[in-house]
Amino acid sequence: MPLDSQRFSRRGFLVVVGGASSALVFNSRVYANETSSNDELGTETSEPSLPSIGESESDQPDTNDRGDTGELANLSITHVESGFVDATNWQDELLTLRQGPQGMLVRYEMAARDHLVTVPEGFTGRCLGTHENLLVIGGHRLLQTETATFEAGTSYKTLLEQAGADSKILLDQGEKPSVRPYQHIFIERLPSLIVSEDLQNWETLDLPLRVGTGGSFGAVLERGSVLAADHYSIAEMPDSVIEVSQISLAEAIYGRPTTVRDSIPLDHGTLWGASDTGTSDLLIVTDRNNIKGYDDQNQVLLSLDPDTRLLGITASGDIIEAAVETATGTRQIQRFKNGALAEIAALTANDSITHRISPDILITAPDGKNALLPSRPPRTPKPPRQP
Repeated sequence: MPLDSQRFSRRGFLVVVGGASSALVFNSRVYANETSSNDELGTETSEPSLPSIGESESDQPDTNDRGDTGELANLSITHVESGFVDATNWQDELLTLRQGPQGMLVRYEMAARDHLVTVPEGFTGRCLGTHENLLVIGGHRLLQTETATFEAGTSYKTLLEQAGADSKILLDQGEKPSVRPYQHIFIERLPSLIVSEDLQNWETLDLPLRVGTGGSFGAVLERGSVLAADHYSIAEMPDSVIEVSQISLAEAIYGRPTTVRDSIPLDHGTLWGASDTGTSDLLIVTDRNNIKGYDDQNQVLLSLDPDTRLLGITASGDIIEAAVETATGTRQIQRFKNGALAEIAALTANDSITHRISPDILITAPDGKNALLPSRPPRTPKPPRQP
């Protein structure tokens, strides 16, 4: 919607709309209309220098001394409520993916308007992105594939009587387990997308990465139009992730999971999400060894202790700032330059966390980026009654 016809919400956020050579700052305390002057809008025409993670606007230095971060001034930065999982720019609107009281929703941040998303049963949403005029939510579906019934078999007493010299001691036990049939229900995780062009009608696309395995889409790398996914070796075991697969988003829309980059091996880990350095996509994965950030050539640009909780990433050029919470509950900014840890700074509980979503979007929120939305498992049949 054109700026001269849109009334802005009075919610407390700041939006910086980037341009080729300048940035326009809107403050939510005023309304924009076609007769307002710059003073009335609270706008500035100079390029602001964005703060480091955890800095407030008033704490910004007058000069940029953090390395190659000048291009950050041409990004849009939006302060949002906590709880966002991912974000994207769609039809000139900033949208965030969230969990509401009634289920998954997409929020228009500038208009403060929520759209409840119609999802298939058992769907978990983890990432948000766009392809041409389509809005894409990636994740996985929990799908019941089969059941297996284990019969009761020989009674416990009979087994004990055949146990040899120790059978009398076991038979004298007060409590004895009962032997009964058991029905196991196989619930597999199938990598899935839901796609819409109007936020009203959604199409579900199931995209197995390899026959007989499972997966879950966890990040959209918008610079390279890449869809990244946890790849399970065993579809019903979320602890069986062996790698992060990277496929073409454009091909996925047509039901074709086409690999475009080498996979990233994982050891009992998962895909955390995506960011952007200003020159490359940045894919964040975590496993039992560490948390790593990979560029579009699968080169490691940062490495964090696995006991830390990653809250957000702000990157520009050869500098990456990771906001983390340590195992002791302390918040820090860990700054990396050319892939090596260069500095650690304190981050207070009141500081908002900045996360760079894509080439042109920065978001700040009290608790940074969340990892995923919960799913409601599919309905399963009740186990057989016991005789």
